[in-house]
Amino acid sequence: MLITLKNQRGVTLVELMIAMLLGLTVISTIITLFVNSVATNRSALQTTRLHQEMRSIMELISSDLRRAGYFRDAHCTLAARNLSATAAVSAGCTHQINPFSPIEIGRNLQANDCVLFSYDYENGANPATPDGIVQTSENYGYKRHISDDGIGFIARRFSGAGCAAGGWRRLSNPLMSNITQLSFDATSSRTVATANGVLSIRVITITLSGQLANDPTVSSTLQNTTHIANHRYCPGVACEVGI
Repeated sequence: MLITLKNQRGVTLVELMIAMLLGLTVISTIITLFVNSVATNRSALQTTRLHQEMRSIMELISSDLRRAGYFRDAHCTLAARNLSATAAVSAGCTHQINPFSPIEIGRNLQANDCVLFSYDYENGANPATPDGIVQTSENYGYKRHISDDGIGFIARRFSGAGCAAGGWRRLSNPLMSNITQLSFDATSSRTVATANGVLSIRVITITLSGQLANDPTVSSTLQNTTHIANHRYCPGVACEVGI
């Protein structure tokens, strides 16, 4: 049977345009969802990296600070053995007072943003072998500093530098994070009077805040209370320097 042209029907121009519009709408929605998903994943990844870096820095500072005051000859101190200086020397003790004891909280950019301490770790000839003598390399510390680009970062002390001096090395990554706060609070520390002096039991609260260097809306704040493992003994009524 022959089919005449008048019996053939297609779509009109208006119907074609409507179909194209619906198709473009669906495609646009899918692309938008994909872009948003990628952006969300990227933000989540950056946030995770920021939290990971902040936690790593906090753990390093806390664990290092906890060792402050370690002294090879701690058993020889007058406080530990209750000996006279003469008796201590005769017992083979060359150090009666711990030279590694003081912890100083100072200022670099603002109050309490720097901590200085030391512990017995090495001697000149044999690294990692304590000798009871404070070497320059056994002076440690942490502070907040600012790069030339205005990005805050954590620096670690080397060579016995003071809080406001040079000789510090960058610890955090300014390309990743902008450290906005580092503070050390020793108000939870306490002293116990003894027959010959005072025993300082040191507790330091560390507060660390930062944000993504390229996105200030993503931020994190951590706080850690560090109990110093080595108490400090001071002859007399108080410790003269530090806590």
